[in-house]
Amino acid sequence: MVSCNPNQQTDLIAVNEWRYDVAPAITLLGGEAHQNEPQQGRIQRGIRIGVMLNGLLQTQAVGGVARQMNGPRAFLLASPAEWLTRFQVTGDTPIRYASVHIDPEESGTPAAQIEPLIATLEPLLSGNVHVESKPGIPCLCSLANQVLTCPLHGPMRTLFLTGKAFEIAAVGLNYLLGSNLGSVPKILSPDLKRLHDARAILLSRIDDPPSLPVLAREVGMNIRKLSAGFKTQFGATPFAFVHEQRMLAAYQMLTSGQFNVAQAADHVGYGAPHFTTIFKKRFGLSPSQLRS
Repeated sequence: MVSCNPNQQTDLIAVNEWRYDVAPAITLLGGEAHQNEPQQGRIQRGIRIGVMLNGLLQTQAVGGVARQMNGPRAFLLASPAEWLTRFQVTGDTPIRYASVHIDPEESGTPAAQIEPLIATLEPLLSGNVHVESKPGIPCLCSLANQVLTCPLHGPMRTLFLTGKAFEIAAVGLNYLLGSNLGSVPKILSPDLKRLHDARAILLSRIDDPPSLPVLAREVGMNIRKLSAGFKTQFGATPFAFVHEQRMLAAYQMLTSGQFNVAQAADHVGYGAPHFTTIFKKRFGLSPSQLRS
């Protein structure tokens, strides 16, 4: 359903925002945000494709680089986990935006026509936060305006917004990623299942993962094929994948406020001194700084 609340305050910045659930894994968002002081918020897990029609927005994810968007601007943000970030709308012009959020790990099974898109986008969620941004082109800006000014109601509005959500996703992905989208070499189905089995094994034993030879035996692949296929499918070697997932898990634990540094380090399989060193190298600040 479409939910509209002109006084709604989101996790990110003070905005008038509405959301429309297109499918179990896909949400269309639209809204307006006004000038404010720097605020801390959260980037949702998943992939967000959209257009900022006007205004000036400054953002910086914790441990990441500062970015500035000046509308009209098309953007893609892919995040394998929820991240803390800082936002500020500057200038006299409020920002207006429309975007589509895709979460491949959302509960529920996507419609058959969405599954190939989810599979194509999965590699973007295998590593660090991925950001793409280009000047807003007329066709994308037009789609955003149509979403924000839709005059229809009831079932006709639902039908209209569903179509526009897929249009924004398709046109935005093609514009922002182009030939890089879906260019991963094709992996045969039996090997693809083994690679996903390997990923599931690593995630279930993240604090004490099997060695590469043991993992290869467990999924029935040779070491070379497993390592190469894993990097092709998920954007990192098994070792690098485990390291990144450990860091992300620790990050989430520390930002929750429910765990101290020693507990987070132990949970992901690192000793405290080494954990502090690699955590700071990855995020640009120490675990204790993040927790405070």
